[in-house]
Amino acid sequence: MGRHLHSCAFALLLLALPAVSGGAAPSPPPQAAAREHPLDQLAWLAGGVWTAEEPSDQGPPLVVHLVCDWSGTRNALLFHVTFLSQGRETPQYDGMYVWHPGKQKFVLWQVNRKGDVAEGELTVSGKEMDQTVRVSHLDRSAHFLRAHYTLIDNDAFRFKAQFRLSESAPWQEALDLVYKRQRGS
Repeated sequence: MGRHLHSCAFALLLLALPAVSGGAAPSPPPQAAAREHPLDQLAWLAGGVWTAEEPSDQGPPLVVHLVCDWSGTRNALLFHVTFLSQGRETPQYDGMYVWHPGKQKFVLWQVNRKGDVAEGELTVSGKEMDQTVRVSHLDRSAHFLRAHYTLIDNDAFRFKAQFRLSESAPWQEALDLVYKRQRGS
């Protein structure tokens, strides 16, 4: 009997919470339609391994691998970047893109292998995306990045990046790469 009383009290509490918090109890959707989410605009990035090569004057090119996959909740697009140089693969960045409902924007968080943290925003316009990022270093200094993505086709995109060492410094060219996807079998 005590267990039943606790179950009823818990159910009543769940029903009362929206009224106490000023909201109405949610009503079920009329039909189970597929949820549209702003993050779906980035779905093309998910799956496979994206690879780009940065030429080097000192030998073989630096190979960059980008892996993007959905989080378990599908409310974040997680990414991992590794560099392959002279046969050695080194983790470089881990991060995520999310839709921030309060800002009504895509935001990203990223941490590199040194522990520097990057926070930024991403705007999407069709096959073009622009990203601005502030990188906070362990010594409390910062630098700034911006990047432009152009979707070439379902398995290729161009990535152009620039950086500056302060908010008032001029932008300097950093990278201009084409990533190509290798899909898993």
